[in-house]
Amino acid sequence: METTKINGTQRQPPPHNLDAELGLLGSLLYLNEAIEKVDFQPEYFYGVENKIVAQTIATMWKSGCRALDHITLADELQRTGRLESAGGVSYLITLIESVPHAEHARYYANIVQENYQRRQIIRHCELLSSEARRPDTNIGHLVEHLTSILQDSRLGNGTTDTRSFSGKSASELWDLADKPVEWLVDDVFSVDQPTIFGAKQKSLKTTLLTDLAVSLASGLAWLGKFNVSQKRRVLFVTGEATEAAAIRKVRRAARCRNLRRDDFVDNLRIEAITFPTLPSVADCMAVETAVKEHGIDVVLLDPLYMGLQGLNTSNLTEVGPAMRQFMAMCRPANVIIAHHVKKTASFDDAPNLEDLSQAGIAEFAGNYWLMGRMSEYTGDGLHELAVRYGGRDEQFGLLKLEFDERNWTANFSSLMDHREGEKNRKETERINGMTDKILTELKRYPDGISEASLASAIGTKRERSPYQTALAELEQRKAIVCLPEFKSKNKAVCRGWKRTA
Repeated sequence: METTKINGTQRQPPPHNLDAELGLLGSLLYLNEAIEKVDFQPEYFYGVENKIVAQTIATMWKSGCRALDHITLADELQRTGRLESAGGVSYLITLIESVPHAEHARYYANIVQENYQRRQIIRHCELLSSEARRPDTNIGHLVEHLTSILQDSRLGNGTTDTRSFSGKSASELWDLADKPVEWLVDDVFSVDQPTIFGAKQKSLKTTLLTDLAVSLASGLAWLGKFNVSQKRRVLFVTGEATEAAAIRKVRRAARCRNLRRDDFVDNLRIEAITFPTLPSVADCMAVETAVKEHGIDVVLLDPLYMGLQGLNTSNLTEVGPAMRQFMAMCRPANVIIAHHVKKTASFDDAPNLEDLSQAGIAEFAGNYWLMGRMSEYTGDGLHELAVRYGGRDEQFGLLKLEFDERNWTANFSSLMDHREGEKNRKETERINGMTDKILTELKRYPDGISEASLASAIGTKRERSPYQTALAELEQRKAIVCLPEFKSKNKAVCRGWKRTA
């Protein structure tokens, strides 16, 4: 029996049948229509050359080529620089010659797939065995993983047998820098980056996420401000609303855009009955199935904490892998997750990434939208929020959002301008308070008082800017008059002030 030497010991190679692989590839070249009649997946193949040939056949067929033979295949392999890696022209001719009868394609395909499944079982069991030996591994997660593997007919959902960490050369990646960023929401949320939508409780997360779901599903602007250039199929998983409550919000968001039931077709799906647990492989695989069955482009998950059950959320090494697993299972769909910020976050300003609760969440955010309530909610449907958004594609913004839930309208302005205005308002209030104190104190000294003594009497210092500003304003209003040669109690001449008559 064939063996390989690993770490000095003889070990059997994983199950495979190269004759069946040759027979299947040859059959597909003889009878192209068989590609759609058998379970043909390039990852099923074990032989290196066979896998390259299978990948090329699949790519050509998907691109519309219906004239597959050793000549067109060799031309495509030559064009992509992989002809030699695939064994050369002579090997392609061998494929054709290895086929007793093209009608045997299904038989060959079953053998190839079964050997792939056997390799997958071995690989997963070796991984589980390694994990089971680690004392810090969660045994419940291992059991779930093992159960999901045994239930999965594909045994790995098409993952390859090995992974490579060799990377790509900088020259190969060079032109990617010129590729424009693809956006879910223009200049806010980029494609293929995990997104965190963060705020304190009762800060409009679900409402704005609902509006985002409707925008993505319809291709219309989010909150009336941010352009959505392409319709996407959305799965909105909510754990804090019933189906009735969720669809009521969706209809309100749709109404403000003049959208009706028929405008959505199957672009927006709502899951409000069950909520996935991120560490659960079975749950993640169920989401993966939903994404594939319905062609989902974006998964919205609200809120994250419901999916972290069973994890030590202060431990980065537990939260991080669970988040990565969920995102991997959702691919190729994009993931947007609602999460809470810490109670210690500023009440009247936009939170920062470090304000997100639980370990590892801030590091996970490729895009982020963080909101802070600027005033207490009084139940009138009016919300004043400070927003900070940004991401790894160099987008960034600071906005003030006034949202009216009654009319479903949003009004944006600059948060920086608001901050500057608030700073000026507080300074004005401080100066006004100081002018009142000055006038009150000067009533006690009809003949005047020195500038230093007046400052001390109202609880400030002579050189402080607000005090000098208050004196200048009162003098300009002719409410007080300056005494440039006032004599203090110790007979020293200094500047003083008194009220006008």
